[in-house]
Amino acid sequence: MSKSEPLTERLRATWRRPLSFTSLVPVGATSGADLRSRITVLAPQIKASLAAVGGLHTFRLVAAPSEHPGGQARVLLSFVHDESLDSLLPKLMAAMGDSLAAVFAGADFSERKDDLPRLLVKHRATDRTFHLGAINKSVREILSENALVNALEAFSDERLAAGAWGADTAAETIRLELRKRILALPLDLELPRGPAPSLSSAGKLLRFLDLLATFAFPSIGVLAVHIQKAIGLIAKPGLRRVAWAAYGVWWIYGALFTGAAFLFVRLLELVEPDIVAAQPDAEKVSRIEATEDLTITNEVTYWFPVKPTWVRRVLLRVILWGSERGCRHFWTHGALADIDTIHYARILQVDDGRTLLFMSDYDGSLDRYMIDFLGVGSSAVIPISSNVYGCPKTRWLFNPDDPSTFGPRLTSLLRLDQIETQVWYSAYPNLGVREILANAAVREGLYAEEMSEAAASSWLASL
Repeated sequence: MSKSEPLTERLRATWRRPLSFTSLVPVGATSGADLRSRITVLAPQIKASLAAVGGLHTFRLVAAPSEHPGGQARVLLSFVHDESLDSLLPKLMAAMGDSLAAVFAGADFSERKDDLPRLLVKHRATDRTFHLGAINKSVREILSENALVNALEAFSDERLAAGAWGADTAAETIRLELRKRILALPLDLELPRGPAPSLSSAGKLLRFLDLLATFAFPSIGVLAVHIQKAIGLIAKPGLRRVAWAAYGVWWIYGALFTGAAFLFVRLLELVEPDIVAAQPDAEKVSRIEATEDLTITNEVTYWFPVKPTWVRRVLLRVILWGSERGCRHFWTHGALADIDTIHYARILQVDDGRTLLFMSDYDGSLDRYMIDFLGVGSSAVIPISSNVYGCPKTRWLFNPDDPSTFGPRLTSLLRLDQIETQVWYSAYPNLGVREILANAAVREGLYAEEMSEAAASSWLASL
C-alpha cells in the first residue's frame, strides 16, 4: 500500500476496497470561467487517455468554486481506484500528464507533469463518508465477471439449440458442464477460473475491531433501523443470534446518549429559522441537463454551503461519521440506506467545514435519483442535508417538518447547488450495480464445490 495513503486508509484497504482519492487544488489568479473553459478544451484528450489507465473505476475533473468570494478558482480531481497511489499516480501522469499539467497551470508547482503527484497529495481532501455499491470488487473482476456471464449464456444457448439438455436434465449436471466448459476456454480470455478471493484473517480482524469502534460511539443508536436490518441479513443463524444479544446489551450503554442526541437536534431544529434558498439558474440547469443520462451509469456533483454556525458544522461532521459507519458495516449489500443504484458516493467537508461536497456515480436518471433521495433513501439523505444552507426544516433529524413543501424545496436546492462536471469517466458505464452484484453471484455459484438440486436450479434461473 502506498506511503501516500494515510495509515487508516492502508488498514481499511485490507477489508474494504476499492479506495477513493480527492484533491482540491487552488490555481492562482485563474478565473472560474477561464478554468471551466480550459478543462472543457482539454476534456477530449483526458477522456481518451483514461481507458488506458488500469484500475480506475471512476474519474472526474471539475472547475470548483473558490473558498471565498473573489478567491482563487480550484480544480477538483477525484477518482475511485484499485491500486496504491504510489503505483497509480505515475500511470496517470504517463497517460495524460501533459494535459493535467495544463489544467493545473497557475497552481503551486513547477508545471511539469512529474511534479503533479506531489501537488495532488498536498491538497488531498478526506472523505467523511464513502459508500461502495460492490465491495471488494476491482475493475478487472467486474469486467471479467460480466464476460463470464456472457460466455455462460452463449454456451447455454448453444447447448439448448442443439437439444443437449432436456427437461429432465439435472440442474447440477448442467452447472458442472458449464464450469467444465469455462475452464477449458483459453486463458487469454481472462475469465474468472475460481471463486472470488476470500477476506484474509487480518482483514476480518480489522473489520471486527472497526465494528467495535462503531458501537463505542454512544449515539450510534440513531441508526437503529439500519442496524437491525443488517443483523437480520446475517446468514449464519448462530452468529445472528449472538449479534441480536450483543445489540440488546449495547442499548444499556447507548439508550441515554441516543435519546440525548435526538433531544439536542430537536432543540436546534426548533430555534433555527427556516431559510428559503434562491431558485436555481435556468440556463445552468439547461446546460447540465444536456449532459445527463447519456449512459446507464451517470454522475452528479453537489457543492453545498453549510448552515453558518459552528454547531451545524460540528453536527454535520458527527452525522457524516455515523453515515460512514453505516456504509462500512450496515449498508453492505449494494444499497445505501435502501438506494440500490449507487456505485460510489463520496461526501466531504471542505473549507473548514463550511462546504459539503457530494459526489456520486449512480444508475439511471437524476430525476429518479432525486426521487430516491426523498423516498427509500430519505433516512440517510435528510439528516445530512438538514445541515445545508437552504434545506427545509426537519423534525427529529429524520423527518420533514412540512412534508408538503419539503420535497419540492429540496429538489430545487439540489439543482441550485449542483455544479457542472467537465470530465467524467467510468470503466463500466453500461453495467448497473444490480448487474455487477448478480454477475458476482453467478461466479460464486459456478465455482461452488457442490449444490443441492434446488440451489442449482435457482442459480441456473439467474442466467
